[in-house]
Amino acid sequence: MILARETCRQRSSTLLVYFGSTMLIMMFYIASSYVNITEDVIQNITGDTFVGDRLECKNNEGNGGVANYYLTDGGYASVRQSTFTKCESRYNGGAFSISINFGSIFELIGLCYFQECKSTSSTSPGSFGGGGAIYASIIQPNSKFIIKDGVIFEYCSSHYQGGCLYLLADLDGYVDINNASLSYCSANEGGAIYSYSGIRSKQVLNKIRIENCESKSGGGLFADIRIGGSVILDEQCEIINCSGSEGNGGGIYANINFTPQQCIFKINDAIIQYCKARFNSSLVYPTGYGGGLFICGSGNYNASTNYLDFHGLKIFNNSADNKGQSMYIAIPKVAEWCQSGILGEYVKGNYNNKNSSLDDLYGIPIDLTQFNASS
Repeated sequence: MILARETCRQRSSTLLVYFGSTMLIMMFYIASSYVNITEDVIQNITGDTFVGDRLECKNNEGNGGVANYYLTDGGYASVRQSTFTKCESRYNGGAFSISINFGSIFELIGLCYFQECKSTSSTSPGSFGGGGAIYASIIQPNSKFIIKDGVIFEYCSSHYQGGCLYLLADLDGYVDINNASLSYCSANEGGAIYSYSGIRSKQVLNKIRIENCESKSGGGLFADIRIGGSVILDEQCEIINCSGSEGNGGGIYANINFTPQQCIFKINDAIIQYCKARFNSSLVYPTGYGGGLFICGSGNYNASTNYLDFHGLKIFNNSADNKGQSMYIAIPKVAEWCQSGILGEYVKGNYNNKNSSLDDLYGIPIDLTQFNASS
């Protein structure tokens, strides 16, 4: 087992990386660091501070202001109790761009601070991209991206997707976020988090607070779920005062493709409060729908699976310039979903048929393409 304690400091244009007793000299700034981690290699960053104003964590040409990690074949890397301020990349991951493959693990642990980090390009060299602080792709079984124990993101931004985090999980990849705070962040889609869940992948959020974040759609969270993927808001999740400023879904925008496999989107325990969806007259598609949540998709949802389950949803004081003050749903089988269980129990959360406003929940049996073409 090799312990790769990375002590990286900029010296002229030389990056010193220590792997145990072996020193590798790489003729780059730290912002240009590409780190390849394979089986039986452990790499840690602990108690360090990186500041963009000192050019310690800027990459104006590519991915990852601090480092561009590639983990494969059981590799492991972690960041613990470190601070990243004004880190910047052109494309993916203002601080870190991380590719996690074939049973590898990346962990972000303890009181780590990401402040004013950003990815600056409005496009990506691939089909996916962004992440003002972190971009992570998690591919293959037993590959994991983990955040835990009080990580804080503030004032991070992406001109593309995911103001703080861009999370792409596929082919059984796994994401576990437990105890994190994301505030005052912004992006084109997913003001705090952009989440893509593909084939049999799973993303679980626990004890996460998203506050005062903004994007065109999905002010707090933008979830794209396909081919048997799943997203679960499991315990003590809060999305507060977020805004879909030029689109839909002030708190959450979820686009779910039920073809060719059913997908899972569950809210076991979450509060969505004071979120807003704003109308934009300059756009050709409908805007201002779903102040708290905008749920859309394609294909036919099988209501007997109970894979869409909002039992633990609590919605308070959200607003939309058009319909669905708390939630707007545009999926072909919305009626079947609402009729499953007892009195719409899988859909309505804490909505009360007697006391809640009729404008809070609104559904229409069409897919996203039809919705975007409507007026």
